[in-house]
Amino acid sequence: MTHEPIPMRLVYVVPFFPYPPNNSGSIRVWHTLRALAACNDVRLVIQADPPGAALVDPVRALVRGLTFVPPRPRAPASTAPRSMPCVTLPGQDSAAMRSCNSRRMAR
Repeated sequence: MTHEPIPMRLVYVVPFFPYPPNNSGSIRVWHTLRALAACNDVRLVIQADPPGAALVDPVRALVRGLTFVPPRPRAPASTAPRSMPCVTLPGQDSAAMRSCNSRRMAR
């Protein structure tokens, strides 16, 4: 006796709009969404501004609900140089300390 699988109700939250799938992140999200929507009731929440209707329609056809959440404003980048704190251990030579304070680490 086989039972029909019961579809799950899922909320899939993604940080960007997945269509068209033209880079590695959107390709992963698009194919995951398609696989989940094939057998489940998926509601998609996208943390981005909505694109045009022509791009939204293929995504809307897959999901039960589509919600756009405005992205949070990003904090301005600091102009101060970043540095990594160095920890020296007993017996550690000064070369390790010099490499920690290198120009490359300050970027």
